[in-house]
Amino acid sequence: MFTTTHQHPGRNNPEAERASSPVNDAVSPVPTDVATQAEESKPQLVVVGNGMVSAHLCKQLVQRSLHRHYEITVIGEEPVPAYDRVHLSDVLRGKAIDNLTLVPPAWYAEHGITLILGSAVRSCDIERKRVETAGGSYRFDKLVFATGSSPIIPKLPGVDCPGVAVYRTAKDAEGLRALAIDCQFSQRPAVVVGAGLLGLEAAAELESLGLSIELIESGSHLMPRQLDAETSKHLESALARAGYQIHKGVRLSGISGAAPELTLQLGDEQTIEACLVVIAAGVRARDDVARAAGINCDLFGGILVDDELCTSQPDVYAVGECARHRGLSFGLVAPGRLMADVLVRRLAGESANFEGTITSTRLKIPHLELNVVGESNVTDLGTEHHACTDETSFRKLLVRRGTVVGAAAIGPWQELHLAQQAVASNKRISNRQLTRFTRGELVWDGSIVNLATWPANAAVCACTGVTCGSLRDARARGATSADALAKETGASTVCGTCRPLLESLCSGKEVEATRPPRHLTIAGALALLLTAGAVMLPAVPLSPTVQSFPWDALWREEWLKQTTGFALVGVTLVGLAVSLRKRVPRLAPLQKLSHSALRFVHVATGVLVLLLLLAHTGFRSGANLDAWLNAVFLLATFGGAAAALAAGLERLFIGSSGARARKLTTRWHIWATWPLPALVLAHVVKVYFF
Repeated sequence: MFTTTHQHPGRNNPEAERASSPVNDAVSPVPTDVATQAEESKPQLVVVGNGMVSAHLCKQLVQRSLHRHYEITVIGEEPVPAYDRVHLSDVLRGKAIDNLTLVPPAWYAEHGITLILGSAVRSCDIERKRVETAGGSYRFDKLVFATGSSPIIPKLPGVDCPGVAVYRTAKDAEGLRALAIDCQFSQRPAVVVGAGLLGLEAAAELESLGLSIELIESGSHLMPRQLDAETSKHLESALARAGYQIHKGVRLSGISGAAPELTLQLGDEQTIEACLVVIAAGVRARDDVARAAGINCDLFGGILVDDELCTSQPDVYAVGECARHRGLSFGLVAPGRLMADVLVRRLAGESANFEGTITSTRLKIPHLELNVVGESNVTDLGTEHHACTDETSFRKLLVRRGTVVGAAAIGPWQELHLAQQAVASNKRISNRQLTRFTRGELVWDGSIVNLATWPANAAVCACTGVTCGSLRDARARGATSADALAKETGASTVCGTCRPLLESLCSGKEVEATRPPRHLTIAGALALLLTAGAVMLPAVPLSPTVQSFPWDALWREEWLKQTTGFALVGVTLVGLAVSLRKRVPRLAPLQKLSHSALRFVHVATGVLVLLLLLAHTGFRSGANLDAWLNAVFLLATFGGAAAALAAGLERLFIGSSGARARKLTTRWHIWATWPLPALVLAHVVKVYFF
């Protein structure tokens, strides 16, 4: 047993037991002559467990000066100080465990905290408020369980054979490394039982030591806690390409022999020869001491806690992997640290609750990178799954009621940090964004485009269907400019939106995702105001005399009326030609202009048409056929102006409302435009023949 040498008179120990007193919310000066008495009257805070969450808890206690109010004792089972378990694989690579130490023993001593290592708590007496270890008894006024979890070791014949190991602690990692080195020249593979996060990390490190790998997973797919079946299938394909042999849906029934000659018997009567075996069949919350003390625990493991992290017993708390909150156990460090933060605030007298958190899992091994954020394996009817995949990468977004609730990615994903932000902030996502996602395009405005990270089947040119893989192949064949790529593949030859992407592929420079131009928004707003004016403003009054050339000659002189009328029809045809450029072969020259420029031209012609309409009619709606023509014309221009404004402001809308507004107004514009040719023709016939 290791104990820090820093002790105070009356410090918590088997021989000394003192009455408790409540902690004050603020530190006040204490006279020198009563300092010793105050020291002895401090309440006892005992933390059972010395892992990453326990270390973080102690740091927060010191940061808030609560170590001046409590006599703090930390009891750890392992003989080494708290270390970074997330990077435990570094020990398999040969790094000394001392390099992973989070808080050295001297820090505890410096802040008056008693650190006891290599001594497990055997029992807890709630009534007497004592915990028992092999080294003695420790009294507490407040008790915190931070015992973490322990590996599940199946009760099978031969599970204790030489060469069968678990992978959970620093000692496990050191022993496994020594065992793997001894088996490096064996022709047999290393077998990992359990294809969860820890099992796959162990498999990758063993492979780096020169061993071939076989995985045994009793479930239907790999990483069942984090991944759904579809995502897991792509993970399995990536591992298979790396040479892993995978056995799914089978159970280990027994082990015989000794390293490096072990034999595994599977439930389907199949046998596997192995040089070593790693048991990574999952973990279970360490709640045995709490359960024996009468503290309520979950049937499937875990000390039950409420939002205040209190257990069923007063002054007893649980944080980290050993706690079960709202039916969930968090097997990650980040939620445990958040629990510790909440508990420290409550110990300081503040109001704080733990309401769960968004989990994030990352598996990065030499063959692939896997990232999982939020809810990733839910299959309920209310959750939509949207995926984008090719031969080497896979991405998925989970959406519930228009909100991103989870994301998963195998391989690099340029917008991963934005997906994490969307899940964490409960951000809404539009149907248009989801369509871009499934095409392999950028989802969130403002992100940076780098075609080097796009999947091969991601569509770069939506108009022609040219993919990123086709462009890379063309570039490899010598098409090293945007013009050459366009000529060889046809990309950017229709609307031109993807032209910057072609240029970025050739130059190797990243470009910002395109956004609707500001002048489109301004033109749409102006067209909308003019349309509203044409409907609401009164007709321009005519002069009572024709003696001179009055200002209202536009509506009196026949040749001026014809001029404005034909100009109105001509400008309308120009706007129509811009819209039909993709469908009429004779309009192909227009396709050389950029999409944003053509869209602005279309909206600008709409503004000009409205001005000509006002000049032609003088705000008069006319009667009969003229009234119908004027009404349909205004409906069409109003729909077009609203569509332009919605497109310009779509990224400012909440969720998919912007996309819906744009689609609705665009349809309005199109349907209102169809009757116009017939009505205009009827109007011309009426003027000249009747």
